Amino acid sequence: MKKYARDVRRHHRERLLKKRKKYWAGSASDSAKRLGVCVKTPCVCSCFLCGNKRKFWGPTIQELKKNQSDKKK
Repeated sequence: MKKYARDVRRHHRERLLKKRKKYWAGSASDSAKRLGVCVKTPCVCSCFLCGNKRKFWGPTIQELKKNQSDKKK
């Protein structure tokens, strides 16, 4: 079972390497190190558009509704 998991992981890494060469305005393929970073973390920054929405905008409406229903109980 472990061998299968390793094969699948390698397959997906190779697939992402080919796909993400054009990320970051094409500069991801400048070096092997940059491409590897892009495979692991495709988002360049952590601004309010790219980062975790809860960090900048607070909990989602669904989370707020759940919290309200939990408080009523």
